[in-house]
Amino acid sequence: MAYQYLKLKIENGVGWIQFHRPDKLNAMNREVSLELEAVLSDWQPDDAVKVVVITGSQKAFVAGGDIPPLSPAGPPEGFHLA
Repeated sequence: MAYQYLKLKIENGVGWIQFHRPDKLNAMNREVSLELEAVLSDWQPDDAVKVVVITGSQKAFVAGGDIPPLSPAGPPEGFHLA
């Protein structure tokens, strides 16, 4: 599966996940969360992945939540969007 916001590689038993939303300092949104969940689910049964390292690209690991998509929602809706 191709991922829009994550760069992946498996090397010597290490699964590398790099957040890659440089225009937003890797801020988390629903799409990033779903991609991360999918990768971890796919790698869990994979014997080639013994450990997972998660990093960020550019200047930030993860700048936090991507606020603009959440701002029109109230607390209950915002929780489900994040």
